[in-house]
Amino acid sequence: MYSYRGEAAGSGKGFTVEPKEQEVRVGSTFYITPVFTPADASNQKVIYKSADDKIATVDENGLVTGIAIGETTIICQSVEGNIIATCQVTVLKAYVNVINFNITPTQQEVETGSTFQITPIFTPADATNQKVTYQSSDPSVATVDEKGVVTAVKKGTVTIICQSDEGKIVVYCNVTVIEGVSLTLKPSAREIAVGKSFTITKVIVPVEADGTAIWKSSNEAVAKVTQNGKVTGLKKGKCTISCTLTKYNVTATCEVTVATLRTTVKLGKTGIRMGVGTTYRMKVTIWSNNTRTPAVRWKTSRKKIATVSQSGKIKAKKVGSTVITAVSRDRMKAKANCRVRVIQRAKSIQIVPDYAVCYVGGTRKLHVSMKPKNTTLHSVKWSSADTSIAIVESDGTVRGIAEGETKIKAVAKDGSNKKAVCVIKVTEKVPATSIVVAQSELTMKQGDSAKLSYSILPNNSSDNISFASDNRRVAKVSGAGVVTATGTGNCTITILADGGVTSTVAVNVVSLNRSSLTMRQYDTETLSVEGTTESATWYSSNPRVATVVNGKVVGRSVGTTYIYATVNGCKMHAVSILLN
Repeated sequence: MYSYRGEAAGSGKGFTVEPKEQEVRVGSTFYITPVFTPADASNQKVIYKSADDKIATVDENGLVTGIAIGETTIICQSVEGNIIATCQVTVLKAYVNVINFNITPTQQEVETGSTFQITPIFTPADATNQKVTYQSSDPSVATVDEKGVVTAVKKGTVTIICQSDEGKIVVYCNVTVIEGVSLTLKPSAREIAVGKSFTITKVIVPVEADGTAIWKSSNEAVAKVTQNGKVTGLKKGKCTISCTLTKYNVTATCEVTVATLRTTVKLGKTGIRMGVGTTYRMKVTIWSNNTRTPAVRWKTSRKKIATVSQSGKIKAKKVGSTVITAVSRDRMKAKANCRVRVIQRAKSIQIVPDYAVCYVGGTRKLHVSMKPKNTTLHSVKWSSADTSIAIVESDGTVRGIAEGETKIKAVAKDGSNKKAVCVIKVTEKVPATSIVVAQSELTMKQGDSAKLSYSILPNNSSDNISFASDNRRVAKVSGAGVVTATGTGNCTITILADGGVTSTVAVNVVSLNRSSLTMRQYDTETLSVEGTTESATWYSSNPRVATVVNGKVVGRSVGTTYIYATVNGCKMHAVSILLN
């Protein structure tokens, strides 16, 4: 469509028309209205002309009349300024009134789930307005859409109301919905051995429908079928067995494969774990292309470990492993195995400790003890009730996340489902401020051991303590604070807290220069204390045999005595034997 809104040169005036495009029927008319700018222009005279008078005409007042079907343009020119505007005109067929309205069909029987079309019939056939409104009297029985397509929903009767838009003429379609007859075959597919037979069962819905049928084989050289649905395999190959209900012309098929005789046995599990004293019913699936599916015979490789009944019920008797086998009771002897491991399941479990404190950012190792002692599997599944407070790793290591209290649970993985709980309290770390030792100096005899005694302040400190010796040839110290004297001399043991606080213990390891003396009467021997410059206190356990003064031993009479030396409370001795 072409439209032009002109303006006279230098006049400041404009001109257009309304409408710019219009549909009109043959024999009908409409007016074109000129629009001037300004609206009160003095000269508003317009000259109208049709581009094709055979399609539409226009008079001097802008009255357009439709003459014939088609399209044309009405050219409108203002007298003042010679401005041209246009109106595009489409001439349509002359309006044809509806005289009568009907439909087909006016009654219909339809199966549930099926559809049919209602077709409107207008008189005259070329009536202009052929719009129809459809409505179902009971949508639960049948529905209808705006195009007149009816869908059967359930068994019953319903009326479809059809009304023409022009004239509001109402007609009806009476619909009877019946249950559709369906047919399926059981089985829908089957493999059968050569020379063997099976019978196909018809499944008809509804059950009261007429079941008279015709059976056919697509290849009677492969398999034949009787009119009772009995199929016999004749040679290897494939064919289709069809069954047709004669009254309803409904057909269903069964795909048949004919092969050599074979049987398969499959167990529900290929391996299981059982607790002593428990039972388990093994599922077995037997398939055969014989006429009948064979039964199976059950056996166990080790009756002392587990037994199996002929119904497949396994009973665990003793810790160990065995193999349960199912064998088909036909000439094929098909079999399947399941390995059974019998274990002693846990009867109770306990987390050690069952209450523990862990610090934020720190760890705490938990252990599990199980009863009875001969429990086979000791693995557990760990979990935390609140992972925002503490998490637990697969080895039982708990890691503190935030202050609070949560429960750590351990569940046995042996199938017993036994569980235990430990309460974990997570707190912020408390650094040590000092380490107080009970003895800052320690004198030890070579070869002896002593545990360091100390206190950490404050009492609720979270720091870990470590130990170190500056001379392991004199004394070494374990992670538990046990000092072992290894050689004479002096060394320093340092006790260190995580936060850096330390304390020390001075260790002096001493020993006698000799561990035994063999002397005669009035002989003299000199003993000395090695590893110290401190003076020693000496005495003899039996002065009648030998005496000692400042380490000088004098034999007195035949016998045995112990010579003792004490330095800083550390006592050492040597054996003195006096010979005749």
